[in-house]
Amino acid sequence: MRDINSKVLSVINRGENATLIFVPNAGRNWVMSRLDFGEPGKYKVIRIEKERLISEDSVDFYRLMAEELGIVGAGDDLGSIFNKIEAEIKRLLSGGIQIIIILVDFESLHYPLSVWNNMVYLWRKNKVLIHYIFGVNRDIFDGESLTKLGKVAELVGQNKIYYPLYSKEESNGVIADFVRRYGYKIKKEKGEAIWKITGGHPYLIKVFLRGLSLKSCWEVKKVFNDILESVGGKDKRLMGLLAAGGKVEDKYFSDFVRQNGLVKKGKLFLRMFEEYIKNKKLIDKMRLEFDEKRGEIVAGGVVVSDIFSLNEYQLLRGFLESRGRVISREEVARVLWGKRADVKYSDWAIDKMVGSLRKKMAEESIGNRIQTVRGRGYRLIN
Repeated sequence: MRDINSKVLSVINRGENATLIFVPNAGRNWVMSRLDFGEPGKYKVIRIEKERLISEDSVDFYRLMAEELGIVGAGDDLGSIFNKIEAEIKRLLSGGIQIIIILVDFESLHYPLSVWNNMVYLWRKNKVLIHYIFGVNRDIFDGESLTKLGKVAELVGQNKIYYPLYSKEESNGVIADFVRRYGYKIKKEKGEAIWKITGGHPYLIKVFLRGLSLKSCWEVKKVFNDILESVGGKDKRLMGLLAAGGKVEDKYFSDFVRQNGLVKKGKLFLRMFEEYIKNKKLIDKMRLEFDEKRGEIVAGGVVVSDIFSLNEYQLLRGFLESRGRVISREEVARVLWGKRADVKYSDWAIDKMVGSLRKKMAEESIGNRIQTVRGRGYRLIN
């Protein structure tokens, strides 16, 4: 199972926490169920996964923790259950036993912030002997997502371990394993062809071995949709540009996309995925508009105002409201400085601001661009 086990053990031996980061539908549950921590008497493993939770009520979360700790008759009172959990963890720690809490599908556990803050409270009881292993299959490391996690964000971001799509050699091993486990019939020499067709995605490999058409199978479309939904808005826009034939350097993508092998050397991991994105018409959704009712800049109905600084926002709003009309440098000055435009007017400052906005739009893969109209000013075009 690659070297994922040794990486996790290395983190635990340092007295730290880890987040295992997967591509959607790429075997997260299978991998995390096979983590081996060695000596049974040295560790107590608490495994939390969504399918074992009845509801999103905090009581159910704590009740499952209590069950994993072997607490009988935990009851229904939230405070009472948590006290019993705390007492049992304290007892185990006093015996030198390390606690490993595995949250298999962490991004899908939608519990109140108090639950995660309590997890941090337990960790602070003994940071050396209590460890959290988070499993995620979407990018949760942008600023907004981490903020929503409250205090537990400190633990989530401590060590990131990526589980990328399989290489050609690894895919051959996966194929052999599937053939052995499920009795699929496949010629050994077809391994490389299967890797090219599936991009090293284990679920797609399995679909292919089942004899299903990747182009028409609904399961494949679901995999592609889940991958697209697992990334942030900027990555979606960049993927849209690649699918449309544009050029984007790998460095502009998030770590989630690059480290998991979804993009490599300026290409998406699979031609079929590229076609799927092209049909989604993401490029169209990147066109900017100004929503007068909300006072926001939007792309495909999504508010993107926060991407821009105040001056960039004001200038871009002016361009959007002009609806393709050429804006003179004097108008740009009025947009930026209002009634003080005559006093603050500066060709250098205008050039710098227009340049800054152009750079930001390029970085964010915005489908519009600012055109210089010689001797007249600027115009926003698609």
